[in-house]
Amino acid sequence: RSVRSSVGSMCASLSSSSPMCHLAFRDTEIPVSFDTELLEARWDDVKRAVPFIEWLKKMERSEMTLHSLRVQSLDMFGPRVGFLKFVAEVTRRDGSKAPGIVFMRGDAVVIFVILQCEDEEYVLLTEQARVPIAEETFRECPAGMLDHSGHFAGVAAKEMEEETGIVMDESELIDMTALAYGAESSNPYVRAADEPPLLYPSPGGCDEGCRMFLFRMRMTREELRAIEGCIHGEAGEHELIRLRL
Repeated sequence: RSVRSSVGSMCASLSSSSPMCHLAFRDTEIPVSFDTELLEARWDDVKRAVPFIEWLKKMERSEMTLHSLRVQSLDMFGPRVGFLKFVAEVTRRDGSKAPGIVFMRGDAVVIFVILQCEDEEYVLLTEQARVPIAEETFRECPAGMLDHSGHFAGVAAKEMEEETGIVMDESELIDMTALAYGAESSNPYVRAADEPPLLYPSPGGCDEGCRMFLFRMRMTREELRAIEGCIHGEAGEHELIRLRL
C-alpha cells in the first residue's frame, strides 16, 4: 500500500468538460471528456487500470451500448489507480438510456473469522474509523481491496496478517461465495465462464465485487485474552485497527 494522492479535487467546475480523447469500443471509437486537464494527463493510467479494463470487457460482452465517458475524479494509490469516478452514456438494447454514474474501486475480499476455544466459538472483528459512514469505532470482518493480481485467496491471507496478526496459509480458507453460488457460466454473479463468482453489494453505483472466505482456528483461553484489544494496521495509511471478539 502506498500513500494516496488525490487527482480531481482541484476541479474548479464540473460543467466545463469537453471531449479530448477517444476509447475503442467494439467496432467504433467513443469520445472521452475530462473535468480537468490533470485528469486528461492521467488517462493512460486509467486505461491500464485492471478494474477499468475488466469493466470495459464486461460492457463489450453485454447487450448495452457505450456511447461516451466523462471522467470526473481520480485517486492514485502510489503508482496505480485507486478510486475512479466517471459518468458513462449508455443505452439498453431497446435504445433507452441507462443510469451511468460509476464509482470504480475494483474487487475485494472479506474474511469471516471463527476462533474456537474449548466448547465455545468467537467471531473476530476489526474496529476502526470509517469516515465515509462517520463512525470512529466501526466493527466489521477483516477485509481488503484486491491488489489487481486476481489472486483472491492470497490477498485474503495477506489482509488477515496485516489486520489481525494471524499468519495463515491460503489453503486454510473456505471460499463461501463459490459454495453459495457455484461457478457455472450461467450464474448471473459470474463475470465470464472462466472467472470466479462474486457478490456485488452496491451494483447501482459501484463496480466492487466481493469474495467471502471462512477461516477457523483453535486458540487457548490465554491466546484469546491476548488477542482481544490488540492494535494492528498500516501506519502509512493512518490505520489504527483494534481487534474485538
